[in-house]
Amino acid sequence: MEKIEKNEIEVIDIGTGLGIPSIPIIIAIKQLKITNRLLRFHLLEPKQKKIRFLEYIRSKFDLEFEIYNLDEKAFYSINKKRFDIVLCRAVFPPPKIFDIFKKYSTNFSLWQYSQNYQQILTKYQNKINQNKLIVSHIFEYQLSSKLLYTVVFKKLI
Repeated sequence: MEKIEKNEIEVIDIGTGLGIPSIPIIIAIKQLKITNRLLRFHLLEPKQKKIRFLEYIRSKFDLEFEIYNLDEKAFYSINKKRFDIVLCRAVFPPPKIFDIFKKYSTNFSLWQYSQNYQQILTKYQNKINQNKLIVSHIFEYQLSSKLLYTVVFKKLI
């Protein structure tokens, strides 16, 4: 996978829910000191109950990340910021997810999906191309009894 050649990397997790995958990544980076770069995480979640949980976790474990109690459209309407890495689980259906990646991403977008991602990629290949995205990597892994995939898209410049 190509590298992001910056010292400060901005990451947004859209529809983070309970902070998956961002919070485990933030904890691992903090505990293992695996990077000398500054990673700034921004967690976007519209549900207040989940926001309270995220605030509790941030305080309890002394973690650094921004929390936005907004949905994707409201956030974008007040903040047109672009991010180096966009994280999104299967919160949005295709083809909307590809439009979101186009809006927010300057480099990489990671999409976690648990169904047959190949059919979706084939069905929306034109949309992916229109948004100047290419599939960079696909990771397959099992969590409990569920098979999951993370598709990494690279934004073409």
